Amino acid sequence: MKSPAALYQNNIKTRAGIKKEAYPYFLEKYIKEPYVDNGLFDTTERISAKSLKLFIPGKIYTFRYDPKHKDILAYYDKQPIILVCGQWTAASTGNIIVTGINLNFLPEIERVNTLEYYYQSVKSDIDVGYELTSKTNQVSFIKRALVVLQDVIQLFNVFGKAGKIGYQFAMRNYIVGGGMKNVCLVEYDDWEYIPFIQTKDIIGASLGKIYQEYLASKPELLKKQPALIISAEKKRKYKNK
Repeated sequence: MKSPAALYQNNIKTRAGIKKEAYPYFLEKYIKEPYVDNGLFDTTERISAKSLKLFIPGKIYTFRYDPKHKDILAYYDKQPIILVCGQWTAASTGNIIVTGINLNFLPEIERVNTLEYYYQSVKSDIDVGYELTSKTNQVSFIKRALVVLQDVIQLFNVFGKAGKIGYQFAMRNYIVGGGMKNVCLVEYDDWEYIPFIQTKDIIGASLGKIYQEYLASKPELLKKQPALIISAEKKRKYKNK
């Protein structure tokens, strides 16, 4: 698998055209009918992942989302595209929660950097996974993602210290269940389009305003380490899958 930064550089000359086409492409493949089967040979990782009952850390997913508490949100995304950190159960409510970085909330270069620094931190595992899915169309697991995305120090070191990304701005929790529909894994070969997507599914604010808020908060975010996201007990659940 080529690195996200290398793919971005390859695409930069045709950037305007890709930005125009990226959202309609995702709309057709991942949003309108994410699990359409075009026949015997259309057994992709996307379709294979449909039967799984969990979000895989280190994979990218998109889904339709109607927040339970949208009335108190300044804005929200009806179609998040998230780099998954983990899935857990809230002790107070019993709700199953998926935590991830919603890439739609980050400007273009920050999306590239998020994907690139993540890729470089798990490169050996993700390359093996990419080769496996290319040959078998089966879902692969990225073991090192459990360390990079669920350990507070590693998370901050990779994205904050090294990547200079205020990733905490885009970190969100989503309730798995009634308000979430058409959950779909984004295939590796489509990661290169993610920096160029201009989503039309954010309610309550424009992308421009959200990016301004991100840039304003970024200096302070680069100084802070976030609270621990996934407990050791929850990590063991993933290791046993």
